[in-house]
Amino acid sequence: MESHQVISEKERKTIEEKAWSKAADYRTSSAGWGVVADCWMKWVRRDSPSWDYFVSWLIENNIDPGAPWDFLSKYGNSTQCFSEEWIAPEERDEFLAFCGADTVTAEAMD
Repeated sequence: MESHQVISEKERKTIEEKAWSKAADYRTSSAGWGVVADCWMKWVRRDSPSWDYFVSWLIENNIDPGAPWDFLSKYGNSTQCFSEEWIAPEERDEFLAFCGADTVTAEAMD
C-alpha cells in the first residue's frame, strides 16, 4: 500500500523509527491482544512489505505510532483474518507457518 498522505521521507522515517521502537517494547512484554498479534510482533521484520504496509497504514490513518495499538486486539486467535488484513500476500505462507496456523483456527471476528 502506498500512503496518499503527503509527508517527507524524514517524517516517514521518524514515524517508522517510533513504531519500530514501540514494536520492540511489545515484543518484550505481552500486550494481551491475543496469540496472533503477539506472533506478528515476533515475526515481522523491518525490511518486510508487511511492516511497510503497517507504517503506511499508521500514516494514512493519522495514528501516533507511540500510542497503544489496541486495534490489533480484535483478531484474537484468528490467524487467517489477521493475515488477510495485515500481511503482504507474498509473505502470508511464511507468517502462517511461523505462527503455526494449523493449530490456530480462523475464528469469526466479532
